[in-house]
Amino acid sequence: MPSYTRGKNAFLRFLVSFFVASGVTAGVYVLLDGPKLGTLFDFLVAKQEQAPVAPEILIIETAGTDTLMDPTTAAQVIMTMAEMGAGSLLIQTPILGVSASIDDREAELLDLFNREFDHLGRNIQNLFEGIRMGTVPPAETGRFVDAVLSFAEEGKQRLINEAVHRSNAGTLELERAKTVFPSTWIADDHSVELARQKPSGSSRNYAPSALLYSHAALDPDGRLRRVVPLETGDLSNDVPHYEHIGYHALKGRFGSAAIAASPVGRYLIMEQIPGFPSGGDRFFTLDKDGAILLKALQKEQRFRSIPLTVLIEYEKLDRALYKTLSESTDIGRYADVSAEKYPSYLWERERELRNGLTLNETPNETANETTNETANDSLKRAWIDARNAYFAALDTFFYQSSVENNLVGSFFSLLQNEELNATGKERLVTMRDDLMTAFRSGRDIYDQLAEIRAKLDHEIPDSFCILGAASVDTLASAMLANAIISGSTITPASARYIFFWSLCAVFLCAFLLRLCSPLLTLLVGTVFSAAVPAGFSYYFVVTSVWINPLIPLCGTASGVFVSALCAMVMKRRLTRKFRTAYGPSVAKSRLTRLIRAGRPRPEDRVTIQAAIVAVKNPALNLVENGKTAEMAAQAIINFRDEVRKMFLKSGAVIAGVHGDTVLIAFGSPAERVALRRMKNETPYDDQPLGTHNPVRKAVGFLNELLDTSREAAGWHFGIDYGEGTFTWTPLSGYAVFGPPAYHARLLAANGSRQKICVSVSKNCVAKIDEALTRKHTRAIGSNANAEFYELLAKR
Repeated sequence: MPSYTRGKNAFLRFLVSFFVASGVTAGVYVLLDGPKLGTLFDFLVAKQEQAPVAPEILIIETAGTDTLMDPTTAAQVIMTMAEMGAGSLLIQTPILGVSASIDDREAELLDLFNREFDHLGRNIQNLFEGIRMGTVPPAETGRFVDAVLSFAEEGKQRLINEAVHRSNAGTLELERAKTVFPSTWIADDHSVELARQKPSGSSRNYAPSALLYSHAALDPDGRLRRVVPLETGDLSNDVPHYEHIGYHALKGRFGSAAIAASPVGRYLIMEQIPGFPSGGDRFFTLDKDGAILLKALQKEQRFRSIPLTVLIEYEKLDRALYKTLSESTDIGRYADVSAEKYPSYLWERERELRNGLTLNETPNETANETTNETANDSLKRAWIDARNAYFAALDTFFYQSSVENNLVGSFFSLLQNEELNATGKERLVTMRDDLMTAFRSGRDIYDQLAEIRAKLDHEIPDSFCILGAASVDTLASAMLANAIISGSTITPASARYIFFWSLCAVFLCAFLLRLCSPLLTLLVGTVFSAAVPAGFSYYFVVTSVWINPLIPLCGTASGVFVSALCAMVMKRRLTRKFRTAYGPSVAKSRLTRLIRAGRPRPEDRVTIQAAIVAVKNPALNLVENGKTAEMAAQAIINFRDEVRKMFLKSGAVIAGVHGDTVLIAFGSPAERVALRRMKNETPYDDQPLGTHNPVRKAVGFLNELLDTSREAAGWHFGIDYGEGTFTWTPLSGYAVFGPPAYHARLLAANGSRQKICVSVSKNCVAKIDEALTRKHTRAIGSNANAEFYELLAKR
């Protein structure tokens, strides 16, 4: 493990990377707050288990996104919902204030316009014809023009009165239909008026008086991922309390529904009504805008749907069948049917009960004590019973009774009468054919009506119906309803939750990487940075709790980058420091190992047993005495470089320079550290008889050097062994201090005077073979009878 990854360096690196990554995490959280959802969110939602689709949701699709409904059509749809026993109806399509009625109403209004404009056209034509023929004097032209304009104004007023009357009638019919089926809600942002004033500061286009809205706010990329169930406006600016129509329609199933705020976010809590089978309480975590995050449906998932045209066709066919039945009375169609069982009578009876419901503006809400049923409910039940009886009578009349066969048979019998003349027979044939055509036409209409009724009876009962175009707003209501009914949504994690887990990931990343080298930091950090968002993504897929994986990803990635950068800076500083301290004294290969080891640090003072070799060149004195100072300096520099080059090959360390004397250390701290990190190298053995002690290595190298180098043979060497203190200073470089260094210099100087090549101290003899030495007793320095040994060269 590199030294720059340990101790204070590792701790400092951990702190820097952690705090920088934490800051990046906070910044990314602010940018992605909302939360911001996008392609990654959609991809992960697609990996989740399919969200349940509530089977009761039914979408009634209008023809297009710009469909405008008239009140009469809306009222007919509501009555059909009541007839079929729907659960609820949400209307999310514009309803015109001026009725654009269908069927007979539309034809009648068109006929009125045609009559008025025909009358106006004839008056204008007569006026110009009179002017052309001269029957209208020029002086009277102005009066006749005024008269035509007066007629036009009267016609205009009649049309306005008729349109207003029909508008009021249609709107009143719609309101009365809502009393029959009170589980009807109309979105106020699809109001009767075509022009609406947008509230100040609002992003939606609904009226100041509106309470229910259905327009969904899309994400910036145009996708629907959230719906706001409840909004609160500034009442002082006449912006009231808004509720989404889907939420408003469903909250009645719960005992209470309210938004609770806490320091960590807002929640929509819907408490279950005891005994109401809707699946229990609902608890939804809202985002910062108060929206519920929706689970997108998978491609194969669809809400049930039927086109609005089916409901309109149901009403059209119903009226067409009645018209066919009522027109057949005069041809004896019901000859064998009792009056109270006439299908036309039963339809009229059913309509009478229906009108009694819709015309009852203030229905009696007094409940029957035995049935717990209001008078209005009783009328509604009677109407539905009459409606069912009408269809049962139709089925009997067309397919189970023999009325048609009997009538046709009667005509055939009459035609066999020989007393009838040709005119009478022709009339009977015409009546028979009209009867058969009427039966065939009625049966065809009934078959279509029965088929549609069977389809509606299968789809609508107890359904949560949403009437609207195939648009985002309709889908938003369906998805919000599905979320509330099923309780399946996405939970946006709170800021505390996001920060806690993101910072845990950042902390773990910084802690693990504090001990790694730059390259290893990038490798491990890349793997970790990929694993963190993968873990958060898996957690989201399993739990539906959304913590944007980009937040911890950016945090850990920045932590990896900063940690690697710190490691590189620390490594560079350490490398520069070691190269400055040990570069001149240690071989390049061993310097690399010292840098990796990170010790001994230059500022350390290490005292250790070592063999010190002093090398002295006696020829330098002659140079100094006989040559210039520049020549002497160059000679000394050349000598030192040559000594350094020779001894660094052995792994020894240059341990100081004193004039013409160079100190070399065998067994220095730097050499021992480098040896431990080198393969196939034997470390020093400091035992007195050890075969790998520093003295033996020094003596062995000197013997080889003296055998191979003629230049070294002219130098003088002094060797001593003992404790020396190694340290580095800017002034002296890497050097050794202590008795061994001093004695080695004395021995080298003494050898120069006494012509001894290698002088060895008494401390060294005990560690080498005495047969290789010769003892001397001579003056060394201030010691007159010092004992030292001469190393005998191998020859």
